[in-house]
Amino acid sequence: MPVRNFFFIVVAFAVCYACYGVAVKNRYANLFAEAIDIVDKEALHDVPSDQLFKSAMEGMLKGFDRHSSFMTGDSFKSLNEDLEGEFGGVGIYFEPVEQQGVLVMAAMPGMPAARAGLKAGDLITSINGTLTADLESRQIRRLMTGRLGETIDVTFEREGSQQKTVVQRDRIPMQSVQGFARLADGGWDFTIPGHPTLAYIRLSQFAKASASEMTAVLENLPKETTGIVLDVRGNGGGLLTAAESICDMFLKRDLTIVKIKGRKGMSVRESKSSLEPLVGEQVKLAVLIDRQSASASELVAGCLQDHGRAVIVGEQSWGKGTVQNVIPMQMGTSALKLTTFSFWRPTGPVIDRYNKDAVKSDRWGIYPNEGLAVVQDELDVVCSIKRMHFQEIAGLIPEDKRASILAVSRDNFLERINEREQPEEDNAATDGTETDTSEKSSSEADASKEDEVPDRTVGPEDIERDRVLEKAIESLSQITVVKQAA
Repeated sequence: MPVRNFFFIVVAFAVCYACYGVAVKNRYANLFAEAIDIVDKEALHDVPSDQLFKSAMEGMLKGFDRHSSFMTGDSFKSLNEDLEGEFGGVGIYFEPVEQQGVLVMAAMPGMPAARAGLKAGDLITSINGTLTADLESRQIRRLMTGRLGETIDVTFEREGSQQKTVVQRDRIPMQSVQGFARLADGGWDFTIPGHPTLAYIRLSQFAKASASEMTAVLENLPKETTGIVLDVRGNGGGLLTAAESICDMFLKRDLTIVKIKGRKGMSVRESKSSLEPLVGEQVKLAVLIDRQSASASELVAGCLQDHGRAVIVGEQSWGKGTVQNVIPMQMGTSALKLTTFSFWRPTGPVIDRYNKDAVKSDRWGIYPNEGLAVVQDELDVVCSIKRMHFQEIAGLIPEDKRASILAVSRDNFLERINEREQPEEDNAATDGTETDTSEKSSSEADASKEDEVPDRTVGPEDIERDRVLEKAIESLSQITVVKQAA
């Protein structure tokens, strides 16, 4: 027999054996395909095969755990944008005005909308021919975001005259490390008003660029800085490795940051600090958390609390101590977001609220240090999000228009919340591997407190006052930080 023929026989045998092995290991795969085929042929209602497959995948993962899912289309795209820290949009902050259109609250400097001439105070009346008077925020985002390089036609009113412009979509960077307030040039002011020696750093999520962004901020803090407020309220997580890197910036060498475990609690790895701290222990640290601080946020808060490097201020966190890998499928058009590991704080207490020990003890997540808890309700948390939104955009609005534009947004917000309509996510910059990821937010599970929304009226003072930050500022005047494991 020729050597060439013998080689082909060996290869064919190997392939057949491999296929047989896969079939044995996945004996339910054929049954799954058979079931879809039966439904496709016999069911009363005609459902496309792709929809049947999607429903089956969603059902399978829903039975696995609360954080695993099958993602396609917009959901997969959105996750990638969040972790990459950029998306295709026009770069404006907007507020829908009922029966009128879309108010441009601010245009990000150097971004497409600003380059096309849009300014704070403009009222967008149509986008690509679609009237905006009765559109919701989500519908407006869909019109403004899309493929990079494509253009959108915008009609707007300015000081009583109707004008038109063409905006070309571009990549819109989303800074995950933010300061107390925006500056007119789009940068951030990291000092707390009235407290020049205290720095305020907000982490909105843990994206690929978060560690480098944090490094840049810490390296440029004024020498007279005596304390840092690290705010992870509302931060539902992101890349686990970004959280580990940020912890490393505040710790001495060779301290445990996090423990990663696999099936049956088997240890997978233990992450330890390996760098000289960017910020010495003479600079005190307070971490702000709330019921929507989850996953990577809890990793950072728990690690810094366990090592006595920071005090925790606020309320009990969400309680998500698992890690999801995002595994692309179908040539990158869909993906499995699959829970693969759990993570544990250095001293060992349970973070994940669905862990069997947590269920027994009714204790999970991260707790504030003694004396630093701030009692909040659902309305407080929502008002906190709106307050941060105002801090983010106020500096981008010309001073002569600032009060009137913010008043429109504030009044709309108060009207919706007092009518008990859940306000939509704030309209920041128009929406417009290493894949260790957490939930982007805890929104799909609502808040970690299942209390009903209180029956009270929200006023402007609820947006203006930040009791959690006030408590943190007070705590940073203390001389020592005491270790506490919750």
